[in-house]
Amino acid sequence: MFSSACGVSEATWTRTAAITAGLSDTDFVAAAFTRQAGWADYGRVTINSGANAGARREVRSHGADGLIELWEPFAAPLVVGDTVSITAGCDKRLATCRDRLANGASFRSLPHLPGTDATCRYPDAR
Repeated sequence: MFSSACGVSEATWTRTAAITAGLSDTDFVAAAFTRQAGWADYGRVTINSGANAGARREVRSHGADGLIELWEPFAAPLVVGDTVSITAGCDKRLATCRDRLANGASFRSLPHLPGTDATCRYPDAR
């Protein structure tokens, strides 16, 4: 997502908020981050201030009330008050590209091509 071929502006899909609670090494709450749950799934968090400034991690899931779960912890503990930039995620599905990002024309895959499992459904020629 957000490549030159994609054509979607990363700045349009990035929000900034402050950490209001650090729940664990990989979970935190940014209460001012009021996007609907799932908005940041598969997205990215960039730390803007504090000991982890400049570090990035991928978002595992984004729940209600600004709960963010990361795949990997940061080097230093997350501190309440540190600011973060949260970028929306992309699950690489046509429906997401078309409906959420209004970018279906630039979708770069073959969503209607049957997979190899489709060839296994037919009887053998013997």
